Amino acid sequence: MQHVEVPVPSAKKNEVLLKLQAATINPVDWKIQKGDMRPLLPRRLPFIPGNYPHS
Repeated sequence: MQHVEVPVPSAKKNEVLLKLQAATINPVDWKIQKGDMRPLLPRRLPFIPGNYPHS
């Protein structure tokens, strides 16, 4: 993972734009990005880290 600057998006009709002050990275998501969890994960793509049933 790397920090990058991106343009500020604009909200479209029926959308809301939120300004985040902080965000976290789940340690499991970090391991997924590094490839450490590859043997345990399904091979379906795209895989969206943080997309958990309880979220």
